Amino acid sequence: MRAGRDAPTLMTTFTLEELARFLGGRASEVPGPDIRGVRPVEYATETDITYVTDEVFLKKLVGSAALAVILPPGLDPGGRPSIQVSRPEAAFARLTRLYYPYPEPSGEISPRAEVHADARLGSDVSIGPFAVIGRGAVLGDKCVIGAHVVVG
Repeated sequence: MRAGRDAPTLMTTFTLEELARFLGGRASEVPGPDIRGVRPVEYATETDITYVTDEVFLKKLVGSAALAVILPPGLDPGGRPSIQVSRPEAAFARLTRLYYPYPEPSGEISPRAEVHADARLGSDVSIGPFAVIGRGAVLGDKCVIGAHVVVG
């Protein structure tokens, strides 16, 4: 993981307290439940943390299976374990990167990818199978293009 100095070490499960510390927020329980994923309120499962920003999203939370929630101070989590932060949406984005880190560039271009001769590729670019890099496309250094992606 490449997060800040107070980030928990990379693993697939974090306690509510570890996530709160990482986000600079306040956990409702210490150490709190183990959280295995992060998903939007509509798709969260019983092992995930989600977020709400206002009363409208709070209504959606009632029907969600989410284990825990990130929310701003002043909103009631309804007894669900929670982390209070000033900007829940930004905190959710940070956790998304924590649980699902960006792939490291391999510097390899799949023989099944199609790269136009006029495309400009930076150094250490990775391109997956069946990706198409079109005429005039410019990819920066260490860019990772996944399988089946089209860059015009």
